[in-house]
Amino acid sequence: MITEVERLEGELGEMSRGARSNRYAPPGSDESSYCDRSNKELLTVRDFAGLLGVTVACVRSWRLKRKISAVKLGRIIRMPRTEVQRLIDEGMSPARPFQQEF
Repeated sequence: MITEVERLEGELGEMSRGARSNRYAPPGSDESSYCDRSNKELLTVRDFAGLLGVTVACVRSWRLKRKISAVKLGRIIRMPRTEVQRLIDEGMSPARPFQQEF
């Protein structure tokens, strides 16, 4: 069964495929594998917002309020991919069982 995160990742990948190249790939590395590996671990603010369907400003607000974990490397902000699933799991409310009325 495909998880909600995997479905959203697929949609985001289709939207951004070929839209930008990774100018930060180390010299001599295979750029595509470097990009794929780094995208599986940490997400940009824009990618994080896209997966959840919220605005970039909303993600930045959550980060400042410490509702989500973030990694800051100088001026670069990245969120762990696991935070997407954690937010979905915390916001999930179970469905009520169906009861027929007679």
